[in-house]
This record gives sequence, structure tokens and C-alpha cells, in this order.
Amino acid sequence: MFVDYYKLLGIDKVACEKEIKKAYRQKSKIYHPDSGGDERDFISLTKAYETLMDASLRRSYDLAYTSYYSHSSAKQKEQTRSNESEQKSNNNNHYSKSANSSRSSKSQDSYNNQQAENKKSQSNTNNRTKEDFSERFSNSANTDPTNNNKQEKGNKEKNHKYRWGFWTFAAANLVLVLGIIFLINILNSQDTRIFSLINTIEELESDQESLILERDELVTNLKAANSYVQEELSKLQEEQQDRDVAPIVEEREPETALEEEGASDSSEGVSTEVIAEVTEQIGTEETSQELAEYFTLGSVINEVKMAMGSPPDGLSDYSLSYDLSRISIEDGVVTGWNNISDNLRVHMPKTQESDYFGQGSTIQEVINAMGTPTGYSDYSLSYDLSRVSIEDGIVTGWNNISDNLKVR
Repeated sequence: MFVDYYKLLGIDKVACEKEIKKAYRQKSKIYHPDSGGDERDFISLTKAYETLMDASLRRSYDLAYTSYYSHSSAKQKEQTRSNESEQKSNNNNHYSKSANSSRSSKSQDSYNNQQAENKKSQSNTNNRTKEDFSERFSNSANTDPTNNNKQEKGNKEKNHKYRWGFWTFAAANLVLVLGIIFLINILNSQDTRIFSLINTIEELESDQESLILERDELVTNLKAANSYVQEELSKLQEEQQDRDVAPIVEEREPETALEEEGASDSSEGVSTEVIAEVTEQIGTEETSQELAEYFTLGSVINEVKMAMGSPPDGLSDYSLSYDLSRISIEDGVVTGWNNISDNLRVHMPKTQESDYFGQGSTIQEVINAMGTPTGYSDYSLSYDLSRVSIEDGIVTGWNNISDNLKVR
């Protein structure tokens, strides 16, 4: 038995998903068994909701819906015609009953006379009918057969008009169904676009949070660098005062000069070990500048200093800072960077040339296509504002904001 789901939910045939959900919630409060409703009605209501919410099931149901109501309209017309014929027969029966009742009220004698007269008139009528039939039969035998052809043509034209009307109605219904399917596909594509925009917004929000964390870390590093610079300046001022007071001596060997300088500083409260460490650090930096042009993933701190050619603006156990750029350190080894100021001398070599990368590519394949990233971490590679998501060393997604990724 066909059930009108639209009528059951109390909605139009072109209702959207939001209207279907709203109607289902309202009807559920009425038909739910916990609210005193019938369980069968609630099951039918739930089936209607699930059918209309599924795009493919709804298309199939709409075809059945259109077919059902087209057949029901034809049945309704036939029912109307049969009702009219029954009404006419009932009227004739009513007139015959009234005539019989009127006869019973007359006297028996007059009724018999009337019956005799009716028999005479009926016999005369039968004779006339026979004569007319014979005349018509003779005339029809002598008539032209073109009249029959005209009648057949008229019947064919009527049948043709009926068929034309039927096919026109079917074509109109087919166009209507196709239009509804087209609108449903458009709405589904719009929903897909909306979901993609929502995902993009969520990714941008996560990027914003990571940038905020990096900014806070940069501020912390800048503060640490400022304190470091202040301490170095105070040390340099103290050393300058010590040099002004110390007597002028002739040129000596570097080790002797350091020992005497350490002895004079110890008298002023400065440790010779600190001076030796600073001297060793300066000598190491001067030598390392000639040995390295860049650093890369896995480089130690001294290699970073050799590549950069200057001490960092900020130094901590987990990072080095050069201006706004930051190098991540773990156990004394480079694990990542963020080249915001575009001043880091970092390089990741290509193993071969590649024109593009894609979903499932390795980090080396991304580097072969794009070169050294401006930002590197365990979970992403950055190229300007664009970002490539990494999980277990494999590309899982990207966000091509700067439109510079060679992705396919």
C-alpha cells in the first residue's frame, strides 16, 4: 500500500532537509510511544523521514509518488462516471416506484381499462417499430459506404487526441521529476562546497593558533636575547675598565696573555674559566665561519653558528633566534625552523628533480619538487604562507594559500 510521506510529515513535495527535520521532530512528539502515540504510526513516520533524507531513496520515492497520483486521478474520473450512471439508474427506479404507488391508489376497474389501452398502444408501437426498422435496413443497404469511413476517421481522431494528451501529461511529469533531481544535485553540490569552506576555516583557525604560539615563543626568545645582550654588554664594560687600569705590556704569546689577564680579572672578581670559555667560543666561531655555508636538519649548534656567521639574538635549551626567525633544538641538534625573517642559511638538498608531489608523497619527494622549506616541523612543511601536512613522514594534505605548491 502506497503511503504519502509528504502528507504524513505535513510538508510540501519540494521541502528541503531542514524543513524535513523540523517536521519530523514535531511529529515525533505526537506519535512517539512514550508520548502516548501508536508504535505503528511512529515506525511509518521514521521510515518517511529516513527515505526523504536520503537523496537516492527520495528520487525513487518521487517517481513512485508521481506514478501513483497520475493513476489515482484516472481512477477518480472513472469512479465519478460510474457514480453518475448509478445515480441515473436510481432516479429511474425512483420514478417507477412512484408510478406503481400511484396505480395502487386507483380503483381496480379503471386500472384494468388502462391496461387494455396500454396493450393496444404497445402493439401499435411494435408494428411501427418493425416498419421503421425495415425501412432503415433497406436505406442502409442502399447508402454510400463513405459515411462509415467518416465515422471511423472521427473515432481515430478522438483516439489520437486522447493519446496525444496522455503522452503530453507523461512528458510534463518526466520534466518535473528531472527538474527536481537537478535541484537536488545542485543543493548537494552546495552542501559539499559549504563543508569544504568549513574545513578551510578550521585549518586557518588551527594555523592561527600555531602562529600565536610561535609569536609568544618569539617574544620569550626576544626577552631572553635582550637579557643576554645586557649581560654581555655589562661584561664588556667591566673588561674595558680592567684594560684601562692594567699596565701596557709588550706582545706576548696568547696563552700567557690569557693567564695574566685571568689573574688580573680574578683580583677584580672575574673567573679565568669564564674568560677561557668566551675566548674558546670566539675562536671556534671564527674557524667555523670558513668551514660551513649552511646548516640543515640534524646539524649541531656549532654548525648553525658557523653557517649564520654571528651569535644568535636569542638562545635557550630548545631554540636559537635570529631576528624573528627561530631554529628548534632538541638534545643539541636542529629539529626544525621557521624562517620568518628570511635570513636563515638553511638548506635541504634534492636527491633528484621532480615537477610535483601529491597525497602519500614522502618529505624528500616534496623537497625534490619544492626545494628547501621556509618552515620545518615533524607535522608540517611551510612554503611562504602555504602549508603541507605531514604524518609519519607522509603527505596527508596541504593548504595552498600562497598558490606556490607544485601539487597534483
